[in-house]
This record gives sequence, C-alpha cells and structure tokens, in this order.
Amino acid sequence: MQYNYTVEIISFATLVGLFLLIITVIHKNCTLRERRKKNLLSYIGDRFVIVNRKGAIYCNTSLLGEKPSIMRSSNFTNWMDIMHPHDILVLCNSACKIFREGNTDKIEIRLNVDGNIKYLECILRPFVIKNGEVSEIIMEYKDITERIVNEQKMKKTIKHFKEIKFALDESILIEVLDSRANIIYANNQFCNLSGYPLDELIGKNIRLFNSKYHSKEFFEDMWKTVSIGEVWRGDIRNQSKKGSYFWVNTTIVPFLNDNNKPHQYIVIRTDITKNKEYEEKLELWSNVDGLTTLFNRRYFEKQLSEYWEQHYLQKQPLALILFDVDYFKSYNDHNGHIMGDQCLVLISDAVKQVLSSYEAVAARYGGEEFVIILPGKRADDAFEIAETLRMKVIDLQIPHAKSIENQYVTMSSGVASIIPKEEKNIDNLKKRADIALYQAKNNGRNCTVMWNSEGLVLYE
Repeated sequence: MQYNYTVEIISFATLVGLFLLIITVIHKNCTLRERRKKNLLSYIGDRFVIVNRKGAIYCNTSLLGEKPSIMRSSNFTNWMDIMHPHDILVLCNSACKIFREGNTDKIEIRLNVDGNIKYLECILRPFVIKNGEVSEIIMEYKDITERIVNEQKMKKTIKHFKEIKFALDESILIEVLDSRANIIYANNQFCNLSGYPLDELIGKNIRLFNSKYHSKEFFEDMWKTVSIGEVWRGDIRNQSKKGSYFWVNTTIVPFLNDNNKPHQYIVIRTDITKNKEYEEKLELWSNVDGLTTLFNRRYFEKQLSEYWEQHYLQKQPLALILFDVDYFKSYNDHNGHIMGDQCLVLISDAVKQVLSSYEAVAARYGGEEFVIILPGKRADDAFEIAETLRMKVIDLQIPHAKSIENQYVTMSSGVASIIPKEEKNIDNLKKRADIALYQAKNNGRNCTVMWNSEGLVLYE
C-alpha cells in the first residue's frame, strides 16, 4: 500500500499552525493585558500604582520624582528606600489584607523624594482576579502634601494659641462682654479675684463690681470712648462678692461689626491691689511727719488749698489753730533731744484724741509748732477746741523744770477763721492765726487768742 505523505504533511502543518495559533493567542492576551494596564495608567496619569503578589510595582515615573512618562517597573525593595519606615509596614499590611480578603482599603503614606517629604492618600483595590484570587492591586493615590503641611501649621498655631491662652489665664484677668456690657465669659483668675463663680457672672452687668469709688463722670467717659470703637485704659477699684476692694489696671478693647459698631468687648485686667496699697502707703508716709505721725507741712499746705477752694464755692467758714510748746528750747536743753522728742509725741497723741470727733487736719508745722485745719468752723468754735487741747496738754503733767509759767509743759494757741472771698486769700488766714499766736505768747503763754470776724484780737 502506498503511504500518503501528503496527508501527514497536512496534519503536521495543521498541528504546527494550531500551536502557533495558541502561542499567538497567549501572546496577544498577555500583550493585551499589559497594554490595558499601560493604557489605563496612561489614561489616568500619575495617580495610580499597580502592585502584584511578587512585590513588583508598576507606576508612572512622576511619582518617583522623575518627569512623567509611561509605566516603569520596580520592586518593593526600591520603594522601601524612599518610604517612611513606619509606612512600609502600613502598606504591607494593607496589601496583604487585600490579597487575602479582596476588600478595599485606605491609607496614608510618606515618601522621601529627592530629600522632600511627600504625603500620599492611597485607596487600594483588587485589580486583577485570577482563579478567584487577587493577583494584582491597583493603588489610587492623591498628593496631600499641601494639606498635611497646612494642617501641621494649623496644629502648631492652635498649640501656640493654647499656650498663649494658658499664659494669659495664669497671669491676667479676662472678661468678654456683649454690646450692653453683660458678661458672657470670665476666666478663672477673674472669678477667683472677684469671688464669683462663672455661672453667677454669666449674664450679669459689669456694674456688679462697682465699688462707688469712681464718679459717674468717670464711667461715662469710659463708655463714651469704647462706644465709638476706641480702646480705653485706666485703673478701676472694684468690689468683690465678699465686699472687699481690689484694684485692676484695665484695658477695654471693642470688637466692631460690619457697621463699625461695637458688638462685643474684651476686658483685659491685671491685679494691682498690692501696688495700690503700696502707693497709698508711700503717699501716706510722704505726707506724714516721721516723729509725731501727724501730717507734715507739705500735706497741710495742699489740704488747706483744697479746703479753701471748696469753702469759697460753698461760702462756708474755714478755721486754723496754730500752736506751739511753751519754752520748748529750754525743755530740750535741760532734758535732752530724746526727752524732747517724747514730749512732742505725747502732745501729738493728745491732739489726735481731741480731734477724733471732728473733721480736721492736724500737722506738725515745724519744730515744736503745730497747725490744725478745721473746715466749717467759726472763730469761737475753733477757740473752744483749742482750749480743750490746751487743757489736755496740761493734764499730761509732763514735768518742765525750766518753764517760767508752769511746772508742767504748756502750749500757746492762735485761732483765726475766714469765709473765703475774692478779696481774701489763704495768706490772710495764716497771717491772722500767726498774729493771734504771737499775741498769746506776749500775753504770758499757756493761753489761746483768736482773731474774730471783726478783726479784733481777743485773748483769755
């Protein structure tokens, strides 16, 4: 039988053709899959990365800091070099979870690209599923570096403001008022100083702390200033819940609305109570004679001027008593300066006792000479007070061996009273009291002489 080589050749050719067809189909499928990947990434730009189970990574080169181009292949080891160490584990755990469960995940990672940190927000999804298993993952990412940097700056700013607020709360007193000066906030420092808890302050008007120390005009000027949008500064004496007083250096800052009208006020205060007390003590001691603790001559002159203006307007009399210790130089020479000082202190204490029930200003005028201002007193009233004081000094029974007049220390007084008028001045009053004292000494001392309203000198 003749063998048919033609059939065999045809069958072999068919097999070869079939094999080539299968190879072509497989190649076309692989090429198509790769082309689809490339086309997908080319279409969506540099916002996607593809990761397979072997750790191979396909990405647009722009993600690695290069100029945008077609997909390039890398491996996970390369990426470890530019990823933050902590984020490597985050990405690995997310990828393993998707390969295992097929779910979508969202993470944030950091890349170090050419020395610059990039923050990426990534959404990882299953991309190629083969035989029911995920073989590749597509990671969609978004550059959130600017947002993260801004958030970090904001956190720093917030932290900075919190630190400033803490520092302010620890050092100053703060209140927030509405447009009607009702309290809508007060910090702990102010609550502690005022004695009011915050819940008792909310909604209360700032007049709650009025100590009645300042005049109506003082507050009118303050609110007139802030109501036109200007900052007001000044010292205010307030009253606490328990009734005690506290001084605060105050700055009121108005917050304006769109119509440039104050809708809120920030009140910033510092506690200056101790400073004020110290100032008052300094003021007091600057006005007080160090030996007798009566007022000094400087304070006397100041008070006399103020009383003169006041009584001029009120058309009320103003009286002076001018007195000194009789033969005090002889007393000092005989007993010594220490005993002399003690004598003046005893007399000063007597003055305070006699004047305790009167409105009066008693001062050491100089040496052993003293002066007393008696507002609203006529000459005869002042004369009686001077006589009461003279007898009080005698009752002290301070021995005076060198006195010609008495065995004890005595005093001489001159009294004068004037209703201030335009044609008269302070010097007229002081001169009349001085003349009356001079007359008392000429009259033998240990007596009181007054200048009456008619200008005549009378003495006892």
